[in-house]
Amino acid sequence: MMASSLKDIAGMTGYSVSTVSRALSNAVNVRPAVRRKIAAAARELGYRTSSSRIFLICESLVPSIYYDHAVAPLAQILRSAGYTLELTDRHGVELIEDRSVAGVISMMVFDGLERYWGKQYTIPLVCINTSAAHFDGICSVMNDDGDGIRRMTEYLIGLGHRKIGIFGWFLWPGSCSGANQYYETRLNVFQQVMRAHGLRDDFIAARSEGDELAALIKPLLDQGVTAFIGNGEDAGLELLYALRVLGRRVPEEVSVMSWMSPQFRCFAWPVLSGVMQNFSEIAANAAKLLLDQIAGVREVRDVIIPPHWISGNSAAAPGKKADTVS
Repeated sequence: MMASSLKDIAGMTGYSVSTVSRALSNAVNVRPAVRRKIAAAARELGYRTSSSRIFLICESLVPSIYYDHAVAPLAQILRSAGYTLELTDRHGVELIEDRSVAGVISMMVFDGLERYWGKQYTIPLVCINTSAAHFDGICSVMNDDGDGIRRMTEYLIGLGHRKIGIFGWFLWPGSCSGANQYYETRLNVFQQVMRAHGLRDDFIAARSEGDELAALIKPLLDQGVTAFIGNGEDAGLELLYALRVLGRRVPEEVSVMSWMSPQFRCFAWPVLSGVMQNFSEIAANAAKLLLDQIAGVREVRDVIIPPHWISGNSAAAPGKKADTVS
């Protein structure tokens, strides 16, 4: 960036050019209030860093459902815009202070990165599947968890199921401590739909580390549950396994629908019915929001992406064999 732009920011804020330079390079010896004022002025004046490096911060670098289906499209889109995408985990956040970075995309759904970002950094940030609540001008791109769980619940009710259970990880007493907001959203919407139809909403099998899966769902089956919804991308496979252990046929005796990922679904028999995050659209929108911020566009917004409806044959009317879900 030309020095004159730094002078413009200095003139607007009343700070010296050296202070502006330190703030915009994320030096640690700049007070948060000063950094925020300088960042706001830089955005207003359309300041753009000359760096071509973008960080993607993940929960860990262990392969997950996002790697093939969201990271690859992100890298391709950003590369076509002249940027290089570099992956790091939560421990690599500190590298931002040592390197010139144009922007950051976060998949750290557990850490609340967006809550402290503006106090430490002036770099544009876009969050994936984390509600940024517009902290410090941060945007987010999110899967529509409510839409997916609503569609599956309504579909099962339409087939004639009246006792439907939900299985998976939750923000739930006695459940796993790592559960997060989108699991909780899915549970809340499931309960809302069930109550709206005058049906029980408390057939809940809350997953935690070390659980024996068949033992977890058997009490619900004993109470007459005829269908389950998997509240996580691996929950459908776990349900199919547990039901097989218990000798229950799917879908003749128990129907199963679930959130799913492409690589998990190919191992399921019968073929799972349910919903899947639209990873390519999530990636495309995250890239666009970040590139807009880097270019000086100041609009702050959240983008909600509806999930795909996936056809399968794991759900049917009670006591009947399934046709393929359309």
